[in-house]
Amino acid sequence: GWHGPGYDLLADAGRQFTAVMPWGGNAYGPYYVVPVIGWWSWNPKAHDWQATCRRIHGFVFGKSQIAAAAEFDEMLARMRPLLRYGVGDSEWQPVSPPRLKDPASRRRAMALIAGMEALLAKIQQTASTQSMLDADQLQTGYLTKMEKEVARLRAAATLPFPEYWWIAHQQAVLDAVYDDDMARVERLTAAVREPLLRDIDEIARGGKHLAKIDDYVKWWTGRANLDAAGWKNLVEKRREELVKRLADYDYFVKVRSDMLKGLADPPVDWGTGRWEYPNLVRATATFTQREQSWGNWIAGVCEHQGSRVAAFATSRRTPAAEAEFAELELTLPISGDRDRLALLIYLADVNKELIGLHYVKWRWADYRRIQLLHREHVLWEANLGVQREQGEWFMVKLPPVPQSMEEATLRLRVENLRGANGNQTLALVGPIRLIELPKRTNVD
Repeated sequence: GWHGPGYDLLADAGRQFTAVMPWGGNAYGPYYVVPVIGWWSWNPKAHDWQATCRRIHGFVFGKSQIAAAAEFDEMLARMRPLLRYGVGDSEWQPVSPPRLKDPASRRRAMALIAGMEALLAKIQQTASTQSMLDADQLQTGYLTKMEKEVARLRAAATLPFPEYWWIAHQQAVLDAVYDDDMARVERLTAAVREPLLRDIDEIARGGKHLAKIDDYVKWWTGRANLDAAGWKNLVEKRREELVKRLADYDYFVKVRSDMLKGLADPPVDWGTGRWEYPNLVRATATFTQREQSWGNWIAGVCEHQGSRVAAFATSRRTPAAEAEFAELELTLPISGDRDRLALLIYLADVNKELIGLHYVKWRWADYRRIQLLHREHVLWEANLGVQREQGEWFMVKLPPVPQSMEEATLRLRVENLRGANGNQTLALVGPIRLIELPKRTNVD
């Protein structure tokens, strides 16, 4: 199920299994699903995927259209990686139609779509007379669905989705809110309101055939009409939502104070060897509430025994899409020997490693990550699929720091690397310590 296992594994499965239960496939025509299962089951090791495809295409569309149908499927497979699909909606993001991951790939996408349209027209010319299916089943089960898919792909490649530029605009607006510069917020929002509403109107007209398009248009219309007071209220609502999520994790998943037990005992003597060579703590900095985000993540600051802790939390029940993120920032004073500086970072995180009553360790490895960045340079990264329920300290050696740098603005970022359903994550990061490593004059 869920697009796996692949045929290489299935071909070898006959040595270990005597029976296979099919899972899913209800979104596909039955003649695309059942023959694969049946023909594989007789002789899995010798199963020929290409021969199976030819047999299915010939049965459904006619022998003269086998090559055209195969090429259509191949073009569709090449098109899919160019697209980003919405997986869930909430107050913080709409459920979006498919769109290009990168608008720069539009020319490539349009070439594939044009090729698929030409192939579909060719298939339609003779399929009704050559297919082994009756005319209604062929039309409703296959040809009409192919037409709709091509139309969806064309909409995905051509409509002016706001997501292509919104995050940069939102960052500028939120920076103005955090600076309490409401006049700047009004200028920024007014500058994009009319263009955004025009784009939304074009999407509404050109995307009538897309699922949940009305909800999508309604969400973006609301964003377009936010004024300065609306943006300020949105920030407050997100901070209130973070409090609710932290309480939810505290009650149902893991007590936050247990996750932060090690925070009060930083390993400031990390790697010093003999006691004569201590590390020097040059600065300690905490994250601010200047959150930037897109998607289901919410970030902010919570208190723990006098320390301000950065908290990143997803909703426990909302599907996650690739590239959703949240960021916080801090300003770190710089001092000491610029060639021997390092950071001490405390990270505690939890997710869900149970599938029903079955425990699968690290099942979410490589789905999400956390990074500490200076500008676009990654100073440190950790995999949020690895649970650190009791917390873990990291020591990060810094590259040589210029003498002219008196402080550095660092960004702490969590990000989805893959989409998922049921992947709940809470990540907590303590204050960042800048330490100066010892300069040894003899051998330990």
